[in-house]
Amino acid sequence: MAIHDKQSKKRVAVLYGGKNTEYDVSVNSARNVINNIDSELFDIVEIKINHDTNVQEIAQKLEGIDVAFPVFHGVFGEDGCIQGLLEVANIPYVGSGVLSSAVCMDKCVAKQLVQAAGILVAPFFSVKPFEWPARKNDFLKMIDEKMSYPVFVKSVNSGSSVGISKVKKPEELDAALAFSFQYDNKVIIEKGINAREIEISVLENQQYGEPPLVSLPGEIVPKNEFFDYDSKYHDPNGAEFILPVELPAQQLQELQILSRSVFDILGCESMGRVDFFLDKDSGQWYFNELNTIPGFTSMSVYPKLWEVSGLAYPQLISHLLELAMARHQRHMNIQRKVSKAI
Repeated sequence: MAIHDKQSKKRVAVLYGGKNTEYDVSVNSARNVINNIDSELFDIVEIKINHDTNVQEIAQKLEGIDVAFPVFHGVFGEDGCIQGLLEVANIPYVGSGVLSSAVCMDKCVAKQLVQAAGILVAPFFSVKPFEWPARKNDFLKMIDEKMSYPVFVKSVNSGSSVGISKVKKPEELDAALAFSFQYDNKVIIEKGINAREIEISVLENQQYGEPPLVSLPGEIVPKNEFFDYDSKYHDPNGAEFILPVELPAQQLQELQILSRSVFDILGCESMGRVDFFLDKDSGQWYFNELNTIPGFTSMSVYPKLWEVSGLAYPQLISHLLELAMARHQRHMNIQRKVSKAI
């Protein structure tokens, strides 16, 4: 769906902020999105959501909107909640739908689905707060038998590397779990792999039914033990970004195939940043996670990878908005056919 008629500019609602620990990241991402929206094609309506914003306020601000661009990270925004509201309001929106947003937000569910499809993931299991004291010895045995130290302890539903600890010995687990349980009531314990962290951007094809587009890959080389929240957003020297990263032709082809497969397995639409581990010893790829609303800050990898792949930031935003309106039109056509058939 191309939009070139300057006399019929679309009203774009950029929703940002949210009700979680990633509020500031969302605000920074939204500012970059707003600055790169083509003002000749779109009028921008900013909708900032705070911790005390209620649904009625949001609904009122959405009146007369042609398409929405949710720029949230984490719960109540990236997990299907705002997507459900926009579905009920019958407003086209950028990003994956309710189901895939919720699935990708839960790291355990996403890994289970990808693993069931035959793609490698690092050994992992989940723990809830009441389970750890009751079954601690069982969990320690699972780590000894199926993993090895170090392991990573992560809150399942937090993004942006929030609530993560690297655990090098059993005595550190109690503190790591207590830290992660501050952010979520389900935590994942995952084997640490001697691996490179490789990320790749995926973008739905404007030709409906054609395979999604994939960018060149990038590599994150943390300066600390791992790429934590501070390294990602507060410390410009917290990591080295190799964008793009050179990979042997076969490895690059494998990564691109896996990225498209994961995007499809998890039911994603519009966009996604897929994170993989490349095992330094075996050369095998391990799926880590898929972000359905990747960061759009000045330090964020998703748009940077598209830029080095030949797609400029403003064109990327226009592409996403056009995809949203085209998807909505397909859904409306189906609903009209169903209504006539009843």
